[in-house]
Amino acid sequence: MKIKKLLSLLLIISLVLGSSLPFMGSASFAEGQENTYQYEDELEVLPPGFEGKVLTDDELVKLHDLNEELRVIVELNDDSVESYLKQRGNGLQLASKSQINALQKDIEVKQDAVINKIERVGVSVDVKERFSLFINGFSADVQYKDITRILAIPDVKDVYIAETFAIPEPMISEETVGKNPDLIGMENAWALGYKGEGQLISIIDTGIDYNHKDMNITNIDRAKVQENFKYNAKVPYGYNFAENNDNIKDNPIYNYAHGMHVAGIAAANGDLKGVAPEAQLIGQKVFPNNTNKYAQTDALIRAIEDSVLKDADVVNMSLGSRSGFVDPDDPLHRVIQSAINNGVTFAISAGNDAISTYPLPIYSDNPDTGVIGAPGTVKDAITVASFESSKINYYVLEYTSSSGSGKIPYVNSNNGVSPHIALAGGQYELVYCGDGEYSDFPGTDLTGKIALIENTNYSFTWPARYAQEFNAAGVIFYNAPDNEYMDIAVYNDEVDIPVVLVSSTDGFTLRSIINRRGKVSFNGEIQQFDSPYAGTVSDFSSWGPNPDLSFKPNVMAPGGNIWSTVNDDEYTNMSGTSMAAPFVAGASALISQYLEENYPEITGREKTLMIKNRLMSTAYPVIHPEEALEYSPRQQGAGLIKVDKAIMTNAIVTSENGVNGIELGSIGNTKEFTFNVENFGNEPLTFELQASKVITDARGPLPEEFDSPDYDFPLDKEYNQLKPAEVEGAAVLFSENQITVNPGETVQVTATLNIPETTRENIFTDGFIYLNSTVEGQPDLVIPYIGFYGDWDSLNIVDPQAGTDEAYFDFTCLATRFLDLVNYQEVILILGSYEDENGKMRINNDVVSFAPQGRHSVNYRTLIPVVSLLRNAKDLELNILDENMVKLRTIARERLVRKSGWTAKAPYYVTSDAWIWDGLLYNPQAGYMEQAPEGQYYLQVKSRIEGSDTWQELILPFKVDNTGPNVTITSERPQQGQKGYVLTWEVEDNLTDAEFFVIQSNADVLDIVDGSVRSYTLDALETGMATLQVRAYDYAYNYNSAFLNYGEPTTPGEKEPISPYAPGRLEIIPKHSVNFQARYTMPYDENGVQQGYWVSTGFKVINEDGQVVLSRTFDGNNQKNFYIQEDHVISEDGKYEVIYEGLDSFGNYYADSRYIFIDTTAPELILNNVGKENTVTVAEDVNEFTLEGVISDNLTGMFLWINAEPVVEEYFDYIPIDPIPFSYTMPLKEGANILQIQLTDSAGNRVYRTVTINKQVPEFEPIDVTPAFANEYVPGKGYANRIKLNWSTVEEAAGYNIYVGGVLSNDALVTANSYTVDEKEGIDLSRLDGEDKVLDVRVEAVDANNNVIGIGDAAVTIPMLPYIEWIKINGQDVTDNFNITDVDNLVEIQVKFSHELKDTYWNRSTKPTNHIKVQNKSSYKPLPADFSYDKENNIYTLRPWGGLTSGKVYELTISRSLQDIYNGSYLQSDDVRVLNVNNNIDDTPFQVESIKTIDGRDFTNKPIRNVPVNTKIVITFNKLINIETYEEDDYDGKYAGLWLTKNSDGTKGSGNERLINTVYQVIEDNGRYKSVLIVEPKLSTGYSYKNLDEDTTYYVVAEGALADAFNQTLGTNQIYQFTTAGPGEPMENLPVNAVIVGNEAYDINYLNNNSDAQIKLIEWFNSGNDTYIKLNEDTIVNHRGEIVSLDELPDMIIYYDSEGNTTVYAK
Repeated sequence: MKIKKLLSLLLIISLVLGSSLPFMGSASFAEGQENTYQYEDELEVLPPGFEGKVLTDDELVKLHDLNEELRVIVELNDDSVESYLKQRGNGLQLASKSQINALQKDIEVKQDAVINKIERVGVSVDVKERFSLFINGFSADVQYKDITRILAIPDVKDVYIAETFAIPEPMISEETVGKNPDLIGMENAWALGYKGEGQLISIIDTGIDYNHKDMNITNIDRAKVQENFKYNAKVPYGYNFAENNDNIKDNPIYNYAHGMHVAGIAAANGDLKGVAPEAQLIGQKVFPNNTNKYAQTDALIRAIEDSVLKDADVVNMSLGSRSGFVDPDDPLHRVIQSAINNGVTFAISAGNDAISTYPLPIYSDNPDTGVIGAPGTVKDAITVASFESSKINYYVLEYTSSSGSGKIPYVNSNNGVSPHIALAGGQYELVYCGDGEYSDFPGTDLTGKIALIENTNYSFTWPARYAQEFNAAGVIFYNAPDNEYMDIAVYNDEVDIPVVLVSSTDGFTLRSIINRRGKVSFNGEIQQFDSPYAGTVSDFSSWGPNPDLSFKPNVMAPGGNIWSTVNDDEYTNMSGTSMAAPFVAGASALISQYLEENYPEITGREKTLMIKNRLMSTAYPVIHPEEALEYSPRQQGAGLIKVDKAIMTNAIVTSENGVNGIELGSIGNTKEFTFNVENFGNEPLTFELQASKVITDARGPLPEEFDSPDYDFPLDKEYNQLKPAEVEGAAVLFSENQITVNPGETVQVTATLNIPETTRENIFTDGFIYLNSTVEGQPDLVIPYIGFYGDWDSLNIVDPQAGTDEAYFDFTCLATRFLDLVNYQEVILILGSYEDENGKMRINNDVVSFAPQGRHSVNYRTLIPVVSLLRNAKDLELNILDENMVKLRTIARERLVRKSGWTAKAPYYVTSDAWIWDGLLYNPQAGYMEQAPEGQYYLQVKSRIEGSDTWQELILPFKVDNTGPNVTITSERPQQGQKGYVLTWEVEDNLTDAEFFVIQSNADVLDIVDGSVRSYTLDALETGMATLQVRAYDYAYNYNSAFLNYGEPTTPGEKEPISPYAPGRLEIIPKHSVNFQARYTMPYDENGVQQGYWVSTGFKVINEDGQVVLSRTFDGNNQKNFYIQEDHVISEDGKYEVIYEGLDSFGNYYADSRYIFIDTTAPELILNNVGKENTVTVAEDVNEFTLEGVISDNLTGMFLWINAEPVVEEYFDYIPIDPIPFSYTMPLKEGANILQIQLTDSAGNRVYRTVTINKQVPEFEPIDVTPAFANEYVPGKGYANRIKLNWSTVEEAAGYNIYVGGVLSNDALVTANSYTVDEKEGIDLSRLDGEDKVLDVRVEAVDANNNVIGIGDAAVTIPMLPYIEWIKINGQDVTDNFNITDVDNLVEIQVKFSHELKDTYWNRSTKPTNHIKVQNKSSYKPLPADFSYDKENNIYTLRPWGGLTSGKVYELTISRSLQDIYNGSYLQSDDVRVLNVNNNIDDTPFQVESIKTIDGRDFTNKPIRNVPVNTKIVITFNKLINIETYEEDDYDGKYAGLWLTKNSDGTKGSGNERLINTVYQVIEDNGRYKSVLIVEPKLSTGYSYKNLDEDTTYYVVAEGALADAFNQTLGTNQIYQFTTAGPGEPMENLPVNAVIVGNEAYDINYLNNNSDAQIKLIEWFNSGNDTYIKLNEDTIVNHRGEIVSLDELPDMIIYYDSEGNTTVYAK
């Protein structure tokens, strides 16, 4: 597919010829100087149709030249800060800043070591940035060829070529907006109390003007950063990562104030309100203030890492590169995902590229139109599409004249000079200055006047400079009539007068008032109108999905005609997804604020996904105004965001992968899928389910605007109309049409997408599922889906071959270089191309050929693959196949090659110097590369897309043809003066045919005719002696000639009598066969008459010894003109003199001498330190190898290349030279290292040699090392820090050496497999304050000769001194709060310590601890409490028994006496917090709800008997008990709250009755919390306890003073009676038919009539317990029918007879 307008501007490769022929860079070996068999005019011949065969290079992507300098990211194998912390069970969010800083410094030291290693192997490394937080590496500028050297360094994990990101050029409209209409519900969110307080948004962009009047914070007390501002309260942090300084204000001349505009949308707080006006900003500038409008990947990574360290909540990235990949290995993608995992939300613009072929149409059979920009392809990021604003406002200027007045809208330029400021208060005359050419400006001074210029050449900069030169006060441009509106940009920082643009109509109005005393003024007035684009998706917004069919974009926000801040207190209007992203960033900050205040437990990735899911679930899908269908989710995501609904919703809807947006992938006629609805509110929610129509892309004819002579798009093709269409008959059905989701629950819904079998395949099938809420206050929800009906993998990745009807771009082809000396340029020619009868370019695959060893020195010597991509190729591979389609060689492998397009960002074809094939194939028998033989070959273009393992292939045939056609002239010799002479000839070619013929007479080219022609008519022959020549060229530019002499001379000749043609003077000939050609012409007299004749002619060849090795003499035959053409063999190489001789009839002797060089001998390559086997083995500690040798040649001129790098370049200067020594150093990696050596002489003779350097891999036996830090008592030293080591043994080891931090720790060889490391010089085991210390430990096993035979490495962490990491009360973090209000009655306190505590402090006790305690602030009495200690995570949990009393004040004390397990280090001070209990009141009467034995026998309302003497008692209260009114029975006789007595009146008895080992529990019953006490009744005997007495009555008393948590008391003592069982009957006497349930047994009749017994049986059985029945006197079976013995029964059983009377049976 060609564009005529573009092809008319074809720029051939503009290489100006210098003293030598230009060569494009190549990954193959240099060819040196080639032998040239040429005629005088040979290089000046162009093939027929030359222009049509040429590829434009203006947009040609050459991936990389070998010597190109580029920015790379070098990633190292060592851990980053994050991975280091993760391996040690810690997270980045929990690490202290000092710990992170220490780790970063350590990483930087190790990076320096690697940089030194790289430089030692000869690579110049210009380090730019360092990374350590999420990846460990650095960026640097290096040459492309050095990447392989860097990769050979063992410490290097990978090398990535940094991507460049252009500033997204905004569409600065003439329609500027004074106030953005609220389309996203942000004002409602503000009314809910969420304006971004406490939130920090990082703007990674071109910079921020932090002094702008709208950069404000209302209440600094609610801001996240409250002090130590780097800039001001609104922008506390920032940095210029592009230029490594603190200037974060951009230059609008170069950067449009893009970042400032973005910042204002997100968080402006002044005359303009951003979405989150109270949020703070980080100004991360990544674009420089110069003409280089690009940001590098490394600057973005640094900005992201810094944003995370600054605790940013949201990052906005309004940037990207078109057609990104979902590449999890890409450093930028990994850093973004890591930041998301750490709780940072990313809003990223989708891009302004619409579709892949924008701005031109695309065939409908290529539905892969997505161009989402990277890094917006990161799956967890929120990628934002653009929606058009509903209002359009603009600045107006006012004009007055004698004929009237009016107001006209205008657009200000980007030079930062606003007319309503610079020209405020004045009225200015207009002066018409034509088109703005210098000659258009009048000779008079323009001081105090405004130049009015018609914009006809689309340039503003130079006319504005001219106007300023003539002292104009300002410039008003107006457009030509055919271009009503456009952007305006002035690219010169010297223009400091106002420059504005008005419409064509308004420009003519201003021009008409010039002669009517017209004047204009600028007062800053803004007027507003409805937008004609309201309610539509911006046409520039990039379509999705991602290349792997994952869901993108995610949401949509206003991006068309957005008014926001720019530098110096100014505002302007811009359009782009760059403007849409900060709407989402601001909205994310509002939701983040809501979550932090209401769901503080949600952190990390869970938080970022919650924000994303809320925005997507509550989005509003927009309807296409023409089609009454939703815009595709591939264009708008889930729809237009509604931040107020995202905050208010109590539910979200997600796909099975946990995020909103269903990815169906490639599907058939039926696809079942599920989605989940989660309710995190407090009320049930009911939704009615509804599906949109299934939509796809509309198809139709070529759009009208492209049906013009400027384009040649075919009219018989079907085109994508870029709007929705219904998939007829398709529908989504649900498993249920209405669902109810209870609080805390998630309901899964199954849906089925049905597509009729008659539906056209390979189309997208998209739509929306609506969940319409029936509950007031709960917003409706939505979830979109994207599917592809057909085979996504089958769509063409590579555009079909150029010249076919299926091709779209029409550029996929095979090409070659051609040196055009007619136009002095080197060009790329499409091989085999021609134009058909309709003018369309076609390719004849039968004649596609090139000549790597052809006669021509430059042309057609290489094969250049050129590829257009319809889709992103994850992998692209180019292979050479033989005639049987067997692979011979892979010439290129590329990763992540982006799809083609029609813009500078997406060129329409791509090639690479590394792809060029020079015709070499590897000969495995010989072990070197050699030229491919002539014949048929194929180029295989293999490709596959992201997310697929399926390869596609495109086959392009070609031939290797080094032989020229044989041409013979068949016509008779013409007569002198003959008219209409017909020259005829015949031709034969070995592989193809003649492509064209050159017809010459003497040195003049008469014509160039097509290869099908076999005759040529000459209207008039030259007078005098002449030679006709027919030169035949085949399709590989090989040629041969035929000659025909005729005529007699009539005018004097100016040439010498002898004119040699071949061999050339000083020609180097790489074969023994030499062609000799010369013309002999008798001289002319002054009258132009040729005198005399030739008696004899001939030539001889003389070697360097003066010997004649060839002599030829011819009889002149009395001819005046004679021609010699012969081939002869000169058998030996060397320098020869060729002398052409002639003797005429006057006795004159003529001679012409020249030197030639016959060189068929390959140069000699001697390697001094490599043997004939071509293999060298080096030890494992050798990191580089220097190859040394000598090269020589029988003549001169040698070119030595090693691994595609030039090592020796000695050009042929005709002077013999001595042998040349050389050396080449290569870094070594473990295993095989290959040296490819090619030595070429000036004749093109080559020597190949492949050398393998095997670096030994150490064969050490691995040792498993287990290190541990310990603090032990050392005699004579006291307690000391030590490292305890154990390791696996090595069988032949004589002993072991132990190194700590590289320092040998043992004085003598260790013979055991364990060792204790103590401190010594160089080994510091002390603990630090604020950070861990990590030491590397190595154990080396040595044999009897002290050779190392085994190695084991490990790392041991010496923990920092203990400290409190955080404190939480009821899940709320109160670490920084020492006066805690509104504490609930029921409280749980968690304290996380940095280290494990000694078990003294966490072993369970029934008494309050003195180390962590809650006590009444008035009585300072510690509350009894339950404790637990999570030893793995060092979390201590304290739960006071019962509720804290309403309205009272308590104190939480964490004692400094706490010690860790290492060396007993203490906390540095007590930590004391005040707990203020809220005044909640529950006035329900306080009472004992029930009192039961542990086995469930209830004696609340009646006494019970036969209670086991070892029973426990469970007392349940109806509310929380006030634990301060209860104290467990103690040794010293204190009683309070509860006691046990034998006195029936409840008075305390002798004192030996005890209720001990109280277990306190809290249960929830229908929303009410209740206290449960479990106590053990015991009798004290001194300092021990025994069971109760048998057959004795006891009373449990609950004292009337016992109170609940709300100070309500029981009022009176409550007394409960039970009697213990006696000795009991023997267990053998248990009655027959007794059903045994636990420690109770029931008569069968009692069981049938007693519901309590039945319930106990059922519950016991359902809990998986065994039940038994006594069948007869001797047999007891379980419920499975298995006979059991008495041993399996409880020790005591209470039996209930048929009347309910009880008897105790015991073993």
